[in-house]
Amino acid sequence: MTFNLRLPSTAGNVDALRASADGITQWKSQLARGLLPSAKTPWPDDPVFREALLDALGDLDMARFTRQFPPVLDTLMKNILDILYVYEQERVDDGDEAADPEPDNAGEAG
Repeated sequence: MTFNLRLPSTAGNVDALRASADGITQWKSQLARGLLPSAKTPWPDDPVFREALLDALGDLDMARFTRQFPPVLDTLMKNILDILYVYEQERVDDGDEAADPEPDNAGEAG
């Protein structure tokens, strides 16, 4: 998706771009089956954004809706990427260090 290329979190980082594309694929697969992705799904990178998004989609019963009306899924994913872009860009503009987010498990002892 070309929307994925403009995200600040993927700019100039092939690994981040690949991880983002994989995450989008996982989300689309789950939503197409009428399921919300798990909160443990590593995309979007920012856990606050991800949890808020999942809460909003759950409140709207969007998973059931995308299963019943498959053409809605692509539009939903484009809208999610647009919202994610705005969120990430605002963080960059505010000088937030999380503009280049670290994975959720960064700093955890293994």
